[in-house]
Amino acid sequence: MQHQDWFYRPALVGNTLSHQGIVRIARGRGLRNVLIFEDDCVFHEDFMAKVRPCIEELRGVPWDLFYLGCNLRARCDALTPHLMVTKGVWCAHAYAVNASFFDTVLSIDHDVFDCADHGLLHLHGQHVICRELLAWQEDGVSDLRDMPAKNVREQYAYSYSQYASGELA
Repeated sequence: MQHQDWFYRPALVGNTLSHQGIVRIARGRGLRNVLIFEDDCVFHEDFMAKVRPCIEELRGVPWDLFYLGCNLRARCDALTPHLMVTKGVWCAHAYAVNASFFDTVLSIDHDVFDCADHGLLHLHGQHVICRELLAWQEDGVSDLRDMPAKNVREQYAYSYSQYASGELA
């Protein structure tokens, strides 16, 4: 952790613990998967129509984490017409965790990875994204670092243009 982050550590650790708490409840209830949305999540205007084919295709492929939107940090490979696989994701504000991955998410050590984004990024598993950006964080001040977040949708869209261009074989 960088020196300037010490001030924000409680918020960052709280983020991870909140996400883990949701997963712990889902595991305790025997759910097959769980959706996690942060309070600053914004959805695409046609979210429901666009997410349906993603969900249908997701049912037929192996997955551990499924992101409805993110800030991509690595090249993606096409999986289905509406889904891609990636190894580099930031911004865990709208995602699902498969039950087979609950224990892995619960194993994130907040002393090593102080924010859910950082911890999830380093988990080995099948990270699946929608081919199209369907959710992003709203512009404003970050709850985690008390910093302005501007043009978030555009930043995420740019990351998709750079990394999510894989074609189906």
